[in-house]
Amino acid sequence: MLKKSGMPFLLLVIVLAACAGEDDSDSSGESAPDTGEEAQEQESVDEAQPEEEEQKAEEEEEEKDNEEDSGSSFDYSPPDVSAPEVSAPEVSAPEVTVPEVSAPEITVPEVGISMGEEITINVPDHLLFDFDESTLRDDALALLEEISGELEQYEAGEVKIHGHTDNQGEASYNQQLSQKRAEAVEAYFLEEETMDDFDFSTKGFGETEPVVSNDTEENRAKNRRVEIIIKPEETK
Repeated sequence: MLKKSGMPFLLLVIVLAACAGEDDSDSSGESAPDTGEEAQEQESVDEAQPEEEEQKAEEEEEEKDNEEDSGSSFDYSPPDVSAPEVSAPEVSAPEVTVPEVSAPEITVPEVGISMGEEITINVPDHLLFDFDESTLRDDALALLEEISGELEQYEAGEVKIHGHTDNQGEASYNQQLSQKRAEAVEAYFLEEETMDDFDFSTKGFGETEPVVSNDTEENRAKNRRVEIIIKPEETK
């Protein structure tokens, strides 16, 4: 065992200290290069990160532009198409003049006259016929002559003569009676030379078209009638 006092011990301590210093120096020298390499690597990483981020941003921008270009390539705007202008030819309606029509002037107060597209002269049956008869009364001729004189103002046209009865008696008999009375009035007009330009027709309606209810004798008298319906002819 070494002694802790004296020169030999001191020299030994110095030698050991020197060896220890060299070992520390070697260790420090070896680790220093490692620290420098790590710093360089970290610096490279730090420098690479902005470049990668910038490159990624550029790629995203480019991809976005490509999408916009791709989308815009499919935009379709239909061409403006205007319908051709078509002008219809002017068509004028044919000129039709309707003769001025005035109501017939009949002096017999019981004769009713209504005006419209057609002129209706309503003659109570007792002015033309006796009860249950279809032969014209003698005093009926003056009335029919007055009516025919009024028809002459229309020059031409259509004349319909309708016979009507009340609801007393058999319906079939009333229809036949109304038809015969209409034909008797027509026969009178056909004998008039001034009526040659008119077209005549007759029809017996019997009790089917009353103007009022048949509940009283007064109303039944109103339903027993002959209607002379005139439709003047239009002139072109």
